Amino acid sequence: DEQLWGITGAGISALSPVGEGQFVPIDSSDSGSTVMFDGVNFWLVTTIDYGKHELQMVDLQTGELGQVYSVGDNLKPAPLWLDGQHLWFAGHARVQYLDLESRQYGVSLIQGYFSGGIYDGTYLWLTEEDGKLVQFDLQQEKIVAEITVGDYPRSPLFAGQKIWVANMGDDTVQSIDPVTGQAGDPIAVGDMPSDLTFDGQ
Repeated sequence: DEQLWGITGAGISALSPVGEGQFVPIDSSDSGSTVMFDGVNFWLVTTIDYGKHELQMVDLQTGELGQVYSVGDNLKPAPLWLDGQHLWFAGHARVQYLDLESRQYGVSLIQGYFSGGIYDGTYLWLTEEDGKLVQFDLQQEKIVAEITVGDYPRSPLFAGQKIWVANMGDDTVQSIDPVTGQAGDPIAVGDMPSDLTFDGQ
């Protein structure tokens, strides 16, 4: 059955039309902030101390918490996204991935201050805090384009043929053509937009 999963400071809950379902508690010393589903398991970002964060697997069937993967100091691995084989995270120091099969970290490919990312099958598109959308080629392992957008962009999202970002510092959202690299005019919204979603229309 289809379910909607939500995360709180206490744990992860499965929501359905008939009410709350499975609940996965989180240790009271930890604070969950981001969750990603890889098709089999959940991956949870927890904060264990100021400036210290971890990735942890949650078994969807049993609700058991799995192995913890430390990501070091001063790096918050959020948000998370998948390319089918790797779990990627962008933080305030680098972009890195965890191989889902070997459970080993890959080499940090990009240094910078990133607030989000998406994968289109060829490129990683990363929002950098200094007002750029960075296009990174995974095969060549290099940046191929840097597109100027608004202040403190985050939450990149594909909607139709465009990429959209929320410019948190400018109170705007903005579209980018991934083929031409052309950024559209910013659209004013409410204060400090932080997340975007697309309903298919």
